[in-house]
Order: sequence, then structure tokens, then C-alpha cells
Amino acid sequence: MTRSTNEGRILSALDHYDGGREPGARGFSKVLPADPSPVHAIDEWRRWDRSIIRRPTFLNRYDYETARCGSVVKVILPREFDLSDGDSCPDCVQAVINGTRAPERLDWTTRDLGPGPLSEDRLREIEEATEMARQEREAEIKFERAAARRRQLEARKRKQAGNTEPQPDA
Repeated sequence: MTRSTNEGRILSALDHYDGGREPGARGFSKVLPADPSPVHAIDEWRRWDRSIIRRPTFLNRYDYETARCGSVVKVILPREFDLSDGDSCPDCVQAVINGTRAPERLDWTTRDLGPGPLSEDRLREIEEATEMARQEREAEIKFERAAARRRQLEARKRKQAGNTEPQPDA
């Protein structure tokens, strides 16, 4: 028995999805959009080429693919790209006809910073901004923990005193 894969195929993909909260579900749910156009073309799913795509696969901002036209896609569809489909991206259709491949992927840490290599100064700025954000978040966490401990101590004192009503902060 032979196992079919997506190797060598040009798959369909979307650059967006719909989502929201569903009753009884936890968190944000991703669903196929009501209006799927434009449908983009991507080459075989090269990072997970061993997997067989049997249902739509939703990608996140760190885990993305590039369509033949250069667009970032967020949903991989389990079907081959159709050149004659009215919803097909015209640039992707042209790229498939011409045999043009998708542009080279950039690492997710630098993809939004613009074209070309980063200068030493820009890299230093990014590192400093990242470190400042980390320190600010650590300070917020410490403050939140201290406030929670203070509330617990106040509740314990009220309980010992027999007063269960929360007291307003002065």
C-alpha cells in the first residue's frame, strides 16, 4: 500500500482566517473565512513534508509560509492549487505558469524589520528594547504578586478579627 504525500504538489493557501469565541470552547477558535479569496499557491509544505495534509492547517505568526506571489499565508488547504479558479490570486497564477518559486523565507525575528542586513547599531537597539521590555514585565509581575500577597494578608487579618467584609483601601 502506497502512502500519498503532498510532496511536489502546489497547494492552495489563504492569507487570512476568521475566528472568535465559540460557546463552550476555551479561547480563540480559528475557522475558514466566509470569503476565502484570494487563494494563494504554495510549494509543497517543505518544513513538514512528511505529514499528509488532510484538513486545513492554521499557522501562527511565528510559523508561516510564503506564497508564490510573496504574500504570507496563514492557512494551508488540503487541495492542489487550481489555475482556473476565479478566487485564485492572479500573481500566484502567473508565478505558477512562469515556474517562479516563492521568495526566500526570513527568520521570524527579523522578517518585519525591513529588507537587507541589520546594522550593528540597529541590532543593539533591538536587543536593548527587548531587554527593557523584559525588565518592565518582570517589574509588573513582582508588583502583581506583592498586591496579591497584601490582599491575602488583609483577608487573613479580617478573618482572624471575625470581620469578613473587605475593607476599602485608604
